[in-house]
Amino acid sequence: MVGIANYQRLPTASFANKDAAKFREHAIRHLGIAPENIKILTDAEAQRAEILLTLKYWLPSRVNAGRTDVFFYFSGHGVAQDVAKQHYLLPVDANTDLLEETALSQHTVLAQLSKVGAKSVTVFLDTCFSGTDRMGQALAQFQRGVTVKPTISPLPSGINLLTAGTRSQSAYGDLQLQHGVFSYFLFKGLAGEADANADKRIGMGELADYVHARTVRYALGIRKVQEPQFAGDRQQILAVR
Repeated sequence: MVGIANYQRLPTASFANKDAAKFREHAIRHLGIAPENIKILTDAEAQRAEILLTLKYWLPSRVNAGRTDVFFYFSGHGVAQDVAKQHYLLPVDANTDLLEETALSQHTVLAQLSKVGAKSVTVFLDTCFSGTDRMGQALAQFQRGVTVKPTISPLPSGINLLTAGTRSQSAYGDLQLQHGVFSYFLFKGLAGEADANADKRIGMGELADYVHARTVRYALGIRKVQEPQFAGDRQQILAVR
């Protein structure tokens, strides 16, 4: 799990480090993940090289082929580049003039996750590719050569992907919630509120529907538009209460 609030060259991604710390708590309590099987990188720790090393070496060392459920969580900035038709997650040391060299393409991250041989891979992204920060302010002055014209790439087989909004929307952080809006309701859902049929199990579809409905409603209440998106297996069970 990665949470970056304090970037070296970019505006703050408000509360993103707190998001990652809170997701760690929920991963232990509600997803049943042992603490020794959790890697968390926040702020200065979340350099590009460290994230790549974690994906390439640390993660495979923790996976039992066909038996392990893997979760990847990212909260921070993202950008889209039309020229390369890529969407990038931005590590703490990202330079938006050198995206290929200093950022992480979403395609690369998902491809690496799909290679580890896990039983399932679930990805939560509290980021956006709209060229704005988490308060909706433009990052254009920091993103020379970066444009927003979303492209669609196929999702690798076996991956569930729940994102904070559409590719043209901002992923907001909220002062009252002290978290990203998407992450706040993700946490609420995992804690049990997403159990729509009260069967003591939280399915991926239930979680996606809950997070979408609550995020949309809250965003409208603060005069914003944010609509989480899901792709993957709606039948997968994430948590048993």
